[in-house]
Amino acid sequence: TANDLRQYKQDWLSKDKLLVSVTGDIAAAELKDVLDDIFGDLPETGKPLNTKTISVENQGKVFVYERDIPQTILNMALPSIAPDDPDYAALQVMNYIYGAGGFGSRLMEEAREKRGLTYGIYSTLLRQKYLDGVLISTSTKNKTAYEILNIVKAEMEKITANGVTEEELKDAKSYLVGSLLLGLSSTEKISAATLTLQLQNRPVDDLDRYKKRIHSVTVEDIQRVAKRVLNPQKMAVLAVGKPVDIGTVEKIEELPNVK
Repeated sequence: TANDLRQYKQDWLSKDKLLVSVTGDIAAAELKDVLDDIFGDLPETGKPLNTKTISVENQGKVFVYERDIPQTILNMALPSIAPDDPDYAALQVMNYIYGAGGFGSRLMEEAREKRGLTYGIYSTLLRQKYLDGVLISTSTKNKTAYEILNIVKAEMEKITANGVTEEELKDAKSYLVGSLLLGLSSTEKISAATLTLQLQNRPVDDLDRYKKRIHSVTVEDIQRVAKRVLNPQKMAVLAVGKPVDIGTVEKIEELPNVK
């Protein structure tokens, strides 16, 4: 009802929950007036968030939500480490080599280039305020879902056991450092980047130190963080479609808000 919306606004749209990031040709005094005009009427405090740090649930389990479609969509999650962890830079480099780098990443090389099982497969670092994880996503024919899931696990085990090559490390560092500027190429992107620093409780000069952190990563660092994070037994899997012989699964009969 309308009263529900009013109550939601009162509970959650409050100054104590507000983060602001501003980029542009504006003086602090002028900005203060603008922010007061926009947010001045918000209540000082609202309903307590009562949040807590969580981890990836259902580790080691495979869930299937059956849909009559020709492909199986696979989403996988692993618990990970926080951005303030000393190994986080190594995690960023390792993730690029493992699956974030697109063509040239190990997952794409093995699943698409060598076997033609998918159009794309990617790993992403999830950096939420109360949850850190590694997400892996792809789609494939129903009959090859088990094969591609095994590839995901096998590539984890390879990096954990054997590490990466110096060439892979060099290429990953070059991309990660070089692409940073592309993420700061407009006032909108700069504002988004500085907001992310606030969300992750990182210092304002964190980006200045980014290049040094990435370049300091060694092959030994990569293998160490791989052993910490890339554990197939801790991976939670959700498959949507009709995967064939994907292994021991738990079926999901319905999802909230999905028809």
